[in-house]
Amino acid sequence: MKAKLPDTLVRFNVHMRRDQVGRLVQLANQMTTMKRRDVRLGEALEVALVASLAWTDNDLMGLVVSDRAADHWLKIGPVNRRGGQVLLPSALTH
Repeated sequence: MKAKLPDTLVRFNVHMRRDQVGRLVQLANQMTTMKRRDVRLGEALEVALVASLAWTDNDLMGLVVSDRAADHWLKIGPVNRRGGQVLLPSALTH
């Protein structure tokens, strides 16, 4: 039986680049040594997000790559949105 997620966590099905997953695995392995327990990739992702989201939106927008340079996102098909809104897990819409 699966444990109920704490209110602070949300489950996502996410597409990611392989090289970024590899970097998260590397970070998680280092965290495992530091914490002396198994670490989920989500924990490593949290650390990476905390670091990157400390940047301003303008700085982050400077990292956006054109569709021509990053066509892998177009290859997985269109994003199904309702009215141009980002779809959120139901846990975040209440």
